[in-house]
Amino acid sequence: MESHKFVQLLLTCGLFVLCAGTACSNSLSKAYTGPTTAAGLNLIKEHEGFQPYFYTDSKKNKLIGYGYVCQANLCDKLRPPITVSQATSLLKAQLKSFEECVNANVRCGQLNAAQFSALVSFTFDLGCECLKKSALLLKLNKNDVSGASAEFAKWNRKDGKVTPELTRRRAAERQLFCSKNAC
Repeated sequence: MESHKFVQLLLTCGLFVLCAGTACSNSLSKAYTGPTTAAGLNLIKEHEGFQPYFYTDSKKNKLIGYGYVCQANLCDKLRPPITVSQATSLLKAQLKSFEECVNANVRCGQLNAAQFSALVSFTFDLGCECLKKSALLLKLNKNDVSGASAEFAKWNRKDGKVTPELTRRRAAERQLFCSKNAC
């Protein structure tokens, strides 16, 4: 059979995907699994804001830097004010658990680095449990990338009310998720 007429049938997450010609490769490309890209890190930093001193969030968590949640005795060793560099290091360290959450729960598709980073930002803001229960994840795991991208906008409420800050953050996450014509 000629290569331009070659048709390969792949089974991907229970869905048949028909690929023809040069659009297909003989093997699936490996999904990006981290770390969060510079664009993702900058998105998080921009929307979290930098605080060189300790502060508390609405859930009474003690935070510092770019939304770093103090754990155990680690924050007892910090001497505020901290620098942007220190805050970035703390953020990167804390992001590892959110990256693990994304990797553990996205079971389908081939995430690119931008999509992975957008999901990490989403998960960092809302928590792993929200990602697990979201229609965004459900659609993504069914290879509905476009449908998944539309779900970002639905997570723009705080205490039941739409907020401009969350609306902007979700739009930025969706933009990163869909960059490079991924949606």
